[in-house]
Amino acid sequence: GYFESIDDVQVAAAVMNKAESWLRKQGVTVIHGPINLNIMINYRLQLTGFATEPFLGEPRNPPYYEKLWLHCGFGPKNRWSSWDLTQQQMQILVDGLEANKPADSEYRVGPIDLKNLTEELKPFYPTAMECYSANFGYSKIEPNEVAVYFQPLSELFTQGDFAKALDKDGRWVGYIFGYWDLGEAFVKVDGETKNLALLQQFRP
Repeated sequence: GYFESIDDVQVAAAVMNKAESWLRKQGVTVIHGPINLNIMINYRLQLTGFATEPFLGEPRNPPYYEKLWLHCGFGPKNRWSSWDLTQQQMQILVDGLEANKPADSEYRVGPIDLKNLTEELKPFYPTAMECYSANFGYSKIEPNEVAVYFQPLSELFTQGDFAKALDKDGRWVGYIFGYWDLGEAFVKVDGETKNLALLQQFRP
């Protein structure tokens, strides 16, 4: 994780060899990456779509990174795909989900309370861990780590962006969340905490 290199296979190999040597001393025999601590933070390499605009939460790296990793002996284990959909395309998906919902469904869907996010995340935790457990690269994290991940994201949510599905007993059985693309706003903030108020100007 946290791999950075110029476009030079010798530089990349030197960095990787150092990391591999340290891991070998710790008894590690298999390496997966890049994963920055866990998949809730950042993982994967971008291999295509470099002409598209960056999106917060998706990997973004120089196109030559694939070459560097292959040179260092790594190969693809899993592949993921992301799509840049128009609002019309998104509405078609939403309408399709609603149309296929069973008439006698025992589940109800509603927004979580963003003002009470810490408490809302407590019942969310076991459901999230169960959902993620089959994912490649999964490792269990503690409830406080989930809160650390979501608290900053809460600044990007508006009410309704984070929804939960509950069964007839009130137990979380599913969830979905999204957040506004504030990439342009973060460029204007430029790493200065004094400029964070600019984020509000880009929210609806």
